[in-house]
Amino acid sequence: MHFGQSDEQLAAQARARSFADDEVAPLAREADESGVYPARLVERVARLGFQAGPLVTKYDGSGMD
Repeated sequence: MHFGQSDEQLAAQARARSFADDEVAPLAREADESGVYPARLVERVARLGFQAGPLVTKYDGSGMD
């Protein structure tokens, strides 16, 4: 039995980390202080396939586990 992450999971993790480091971190302080989450980040999350990630594709999710 394999308890490690699959190649697909590792790739998703790398995409999420890169997105957080490159796109979220530079805006985090301003967003925290203003209480406004930048809409462009929400759009980017959707394009990366992380929005509704655990939902099955039948319901327009990404089917992530």
